[in-house]
Amino acid sequence: MQKTRKIVVGDVHGCRVEFEKLLKKVDFDPLSDELYLVGDLINKGPDSLGVIHTAISAQATIVAGNHELHFLNAIRENTLEKHSSFLEMSREWTPKTLEWVCSWIESLPLYHENKDFLMLHAGMDPVLPLEMQSPKTLCTIRNLKNGDPWHKAYTGKKPVVYGHWALQGRHFTKNTFGLDSGCVYGRELSALIFPEKRLVSVSAEKRYANPAKTP
Repeated sequence: MQKTRKIVVGDVHGCRVEFEKLLKKVDFDPLSDELYLVGDLINKGPDSLGVIHTAISAQATIVAGNHELHFLNAIRENTLEKHSSFLEMSREWTPKTLEWVCSWIESLPLYHENKDFLMLHAGMDPVLPLEMQSPKTLCTIRNLKNGDPWHKAYTGKKPVVYGHWALQGRHFTKNTFGLDSGCVYGRELSALIFPEKRLVSVSAEKRYANPAKTP
């Protein structure tokens, strides 16, 4: 069966219940739909491992977010105890599960491009080609050196879909689509459906984290 829809979901941050509600609301069918996730599947929310399993079961295409990379670095550098949210997230994981999650993170690309859109976690420097963008830029950028949001300078013809910027919220401008609508902070989890570029959202069950106290 030819797949006709591409469904892109914003930052889930461990909110498995909301993630699965959103998939149900958009009538996600792995036989006819393709699922995409902009990164930051883990941390802050109540069930990061469940989110990973749901995404993998749905055969999602996923790019790495800053929280995936920060967690991997904390494991590599043996500094997990310095990150309370990471420590809480992985407290009940077995060593085998921890090893598996790290291997999964290492397998994630920093961006994905198809005929309909370019997907990355945070954004890009619009003056540089993709292959010259650093991991830090792709996973953490918000503003350019002049203080403007990176998307203000974007002039490309291909739509760019990203997350990362919960304070900004959903933000569609200049052929860019920001999908971090702050679910883990008690707001919403959002999806953008291609080719029609239709937005669908579900409300958070509760506030799981305080944006003023969590990086």
